[in-house]
Amino acid sequence: MATEISPLAYVHPEARLGENVKVYPFAYIERDVVIGDNCVIMSHASVLEGSVMGADNYIYQNAVIGAQVAGECQLEHHVILSSGVILQHLARVGRYSLIQSGCVVQKDVPPYIILGGNPVSYHGVSAVILEKEGLSERTLRHIANAYRIVYTGNESLEDAVQKIVNQIPGSAEIDNIVSFIRDSKRGIVRRTQ
Repeated sequence: MATEISPLAYVHPEARLGENVKVYPFAYIERDVVIGDNCVIMSHASVLEGSVMGADNYIYQNAVIGAQVAGECQLEHHVILSSGVILQHLARVGRYSLIQSGCVVQKDVPPYIILGGNPVSYHGVSAVILEKEGLSERTLRHIANAYRIVYTGNESLEDAVQKIVNQIPGSAEIDNIVSFIRDSKRGIVRRTQ
């Protein structure tokens, strides 16, 4: 499918948009921006200079990528940011994560989870999104069990990761969770920041 840009949106001629990107009226995209395939930029969202996005991301109304989403943040594939989300400099957001409206995020957001509230905290696995992507009930159960270890146990993050490796059957999704947490330099969002 072709990229679709509303004539009421502003997209700088030097911005690079992937395939099948949809830009709604009154969206604002500055120069030196890269937007991956299958992204949706809703009305009144802004993507500021220097921002780079992967594929399959939805940027909702009033989100500002590059001001409210600070410099050098990394958003993996299929991330959903609701309105008014603020990400601190260098934050990473794992694939298929959903951050609810108004959250202020200062640490890394692991893949496949929902964050909400202020202070921001874990609100469960993004099961509805993952089911739509075709993940099996068994895989969803394994993801939920992995995060149960991370978010309800009293052990250190390192011990929680080792428990996941030892107790949860391996899969691409579990490997992604383990790698993401191990690679986090600033730590992940836990119960609260």
